[in-house]
Amino acid sequence: MRLLTNAFIIFHLFVITVWLFPLNSQLLDIMNVFKKYVIFLGLDQDYSMFAPYPRTTNRHVFALITFQDQSTVIWSYPRMERLNALESMFKERYRKFGNDNIVTSCFKMFLPDFVKYIARLHQCPGNEPNLISIYLVEKNIPPPTKDGHQEETHPIVTNLFTYKIQANDLNNDE
Repeated sequence: MRLLTNAFIIFHLFVITVWLFPLNSQLLDIMNVFKKYVIFLGLDQDYSMFAPYPRTTNRHVFALITFQDQSTVIWSYPRMERLNALESMFKERYRKFGNDNIVTSCFKMFLPDFVKYIARLHQCPGNEPNLISIYLVEKNIPPPTKDGHQEETHPIVTNLFTYKIQANDLNNDE
């Protein structure tokens, strides 16, 4: 059992180490073998936030939930900068999903399930969610100026997805 545990640890250290090395043709071949496994486990890391070009926009996701009685609620996806250190440590993996993955076209297939999850969070007997719209808010990060002031930028709000909730969408067994 101990040998198996050590092999498991060594294998994962190897995969993570290879994943973090700069790309070259030999490492790319190795990475492609383990790519789906690494991404599935959430072990993928990269330095795209810092290099070669730092991000130039802040973005976050929120949902507008309309209930059967036409009342509305805004649900904001957890934002790391608004959480304390302990909360953000446990929810950091969700930042990647909400700010990076769900807004890119290759992950849009998950939007219906994401909306159903939000609907289940806001179930209210007698006044169930009726319509949910997911919005992306992006705001440019201006480069610093010589005098230390930054110019004011305005957010751009984009509707990513709108979904009419069906009765069976609120079942947790899907």
